[in-house]
Amino acid sequence: AIDFTIPTGAGTVRLDIFDALGQRIAVLCDSELAPGVHRMQWRGMDQEGRPVASGVYIYRLESGRGRLAKRMVLVR
Repeated sequence: AIDFTIPTGAGTVRLDIFDALGQRIAVLCDSELAPGVHRMQWRGMDQEGRPVASGVYIYRLESGRGRLAKRMVLVR
């Protein structure tokens, strides 16, 4: 689960998952969200619904207010 807070006036929010090589694996969100605390679930699947391998992944959260990227580890 990825927890994050959206401030007022953030506009469109996009949450992407990337592999260690920088290739986009999945898009979890690409829409406007209400201000406040949100939680998105990533179940270790790519955009086509295929399971991905264990390893290090990066999630990137972008909005009109900025960009945040963090690492996470997927263990199967």
